[in-house]
This record gives sequence, C-alpha cells and structure tokens, in this order.
Amino acid sequence: MAFYLIEDPKNKDLKYFIADNLKNKKTAAVFTTRLGGVSGDDFAPLKSLNLAFKDIENPENVLKNYAIVADALGFPAKNIISLNQRHTDDIIVCDEKYLANHEFSARDTADALTTNISGTLLCVKTADCVPILFYDEKNGAVGAAHCGWRGTLKELQKKTALKMVEMYGSELGEIKATVGPCISRCCYEVSDDVFEGFYNKFGSLTEPFFEKKSDGKYNCDLKGINRRLLEDIGIKAANIDVSANCTFCEEELFFSHRRDGEKRGTLAAFIGLR
Repeated sequence: MAFYLIEDPKNKDLKYFIADNLKNKKTAAVFTTRLGGVSGDDFAPLKSLNLAFKDIENPENVLKNYAIVADALGFPAKNIISLNQRHTDDIIVCDEKYLANHEFSARDTADALTTNISGTLLCVKTADCVPILFYDEKNGAVGAAHCGWRGTLKELQKKTALKMVEMYGSELGEIKATVGPCISRCCYEVSDDVFEGFYNKFGSLTEPFFEKKSDGKYNCDLKGINRRLLEDIGIKAANIDVSANCTFCEEELFFSHRRDGEKRGTLAAFIGLR
C-alpha cells in the first residue's frame, strides 16, 4: 500500500495525500498539506492552507480554507465536524441527534470522531501529531483520531476502533486504518519521562519504537507504536497503511509545531461517507 500526493483537478494549487486503502468511490479521505489555501499576509506568515483558528490568522481565511477542502471533496463546508482538541481520549459519536444540534463554529472538546451518516465530513487537526482515519466498508462507518504521544498512551487509536465496533457492529478484522503524515522517528525527540510512561504501560512492546540517545533522551517512532497497538486489538496488518512522510523534514509540504513553534499553520485529515 502507498500514499500519493494529489493535485486537485478543480484547484491546481490544492495538493493533498490519499492512501491506497481509503481510495474508493464510497468515501472521501485526504490528508492536507500546507498548499492551496488563502492564509498568509504580513501579519500571519502561515503560507496558505491553515486549518486552525489562531490569533495570528484572519478567521475568515480559515473558513475559506475549510470551504476549499470541502468543495474539493464534494461536501458542504457546514457538514464538517471539527474539534477543540486537547490530547484527550474522548470520542464524539456523530449520530443524527448530534448532527441536528451541531454548528460548525461549535467545536466540542474531544480528539476523535465516528459516524455512519453519509454527507458528514469528519476532521482532526495536526501539526506533527498522528492523524488516523478508519473505514468500515461493510457497515458503512468511518472514524478519525488525533493521536499525539498523550493520546497514543491513552490508547485513543484502539478506543476509536472499538467505538466503531460498539456503535456500528464493525468487525476489527474488517476495519481499515490509515496513519497519515506526522513527525517521524528521525525528528521526534522525547524525554525519558515519555519513554518511561510508555514502558510502564506497555512494557517491552514499545522498546523497538524508542531509540535512546547519548544525552538520555529518545527518538520516538510514534507511527510505529500506533500501528502496533492497532494490530494488537485485531486490525489486520494488511489493512493498515502508514505514511512515510515526516512533517518536520518536509517543510515545503507541511506545517510543523516542533520546527516552527506557535507561529505556524495546522494540517488536517478528513474522512466522510459520500
């Protein structure tokens, strides 16, 4: 399986990644780059497709950026469900009741979403953290999760898949999971406290994903940990696609919190049933 950088046919400036295992006629699923939006001026050096409402950004630009993505995917922008992400393990089920009372401007605090309602476009935002998209073709359900190291340690990736089992009758062996572009082991340095937190919870399972450095810190393969934890609950290795892209390394394509700090834009992963 593989990821492909796509130039949108309707908007040549807009470029995003799609993955083999989510490429079908029933879903829309993309991971954005920094290319193709309207952000960036003398007061907001964000350079195009920023998808976070930040103090250094004109909020009208952010709304236009969401509309650009929604239009490319064939969804109304008002049908995007975005979150106030706080590294929790909270999951919002976007059922008919929730959607009937939801407005785009009302971003609830959580870090994952699921739905089986077509026309709804789930969104999780990242700027180095791991975005994971889920698809159950048999039962017509999708999910999205934002897994930084805290969310990963809280097993949000597992809980999102299991929420799909609970709500929609999904079978773990049939769910497809896609780990999108994020910071890679080469650039992701963490403290010994982070390693100890993972080791205390998962034991030697996580050792291959931490490389100790001479200064006592570690380089961490957060993508690999998420893949392994998904496999451990029964998602087939053949159904998991993992991006090789590094948001820190590839400055021309991605925003990165580790590289640029707070004065940067934010990426997003989108998935919806057509």
